[in-house]
Amino acid sequence: MESFVGQGIIKYFDCFKTDFDCLKYLADYKWSKTYSCIKCGHSKCTIRKKNLARDCNRCHHIESPTANTMFHKVKFGILKAFETHDYKTTLRLN
Repeated sequence: MESFVGQGIIKYFDCFKTDFDCLKYLADYKWSKTYSCIKCGHSKCTIRKKNLARDCNRCHHIESPTANTMFHKVKFGILKAFETHDYKTTLRLN
């Protein structure tokens, strides 16, 4: 998985055009190795198409890609949160 820290702004906006692109990146990063349910520890899940949340096949606990991350419960769009994070990390590196 590619890291976007310190990349050019044009490449950044080419990769993250919509909220769904950001959710896909978070889901791929969060569950890159394996899925494990937070409540019961089961390893099999169903992926929801609308928001890429994982639904445990045993206890049916639903976990979103933003759960337990710095983007959990943001009050504005995930795309705006990604832009803010990228802006702050780019400023810190320069």
